[in-house]
Amino acid sequence: MTDNLINWNETYSVGNAEMDEQHKKLIDIINKLFKSFKEGNAQEITSEILYEMIEYSNFHLNSEEKLLYKYNYPEKDKHEKLHEEFRKKTNELKFDLKNSSEGSHYKLIEYLKEWWTNHILVEDKKYSKFLSHTI
Repeated sequence: MTDNLINWNETYSVGNAEMDEQHKKLIDIINKLFKSFKEGNAQEITSEILYEMIEYSNFHLNSEEKLLYKYNYPEKDKHEKLHEEFRKKTNELKFDLKNSSEGSHYKLIEYLKEWWTNHILVEDKKYSKFLSHTI
């Protein structure tokens, strides 16, 4: 049994080494946050991990967008809009955490888990198929 919320496996691979490494790092950050909840020290380190998540997410999303524009991915605008929605929602959750809304820690971890697994396995897989025929 594992202590992780999300375990990387090849089903998450989008066939691009750079994007796969970045996705692995994002999953590591989510797992670090989850571990802090399990160990009961989330209050002390959540804001630090959330800051890391937001910073790294922005780096990753920008990298992904550059890749999609470079190869003129037909759904790049739609994909970019999903990224903007993620940024907005993450900032809302950050605000909730700062104001200690009840259950905000659980909302945050659940949102990050659901968003990233869905985004990688559904949306990123779409560009993966496109790029495999383009590059």
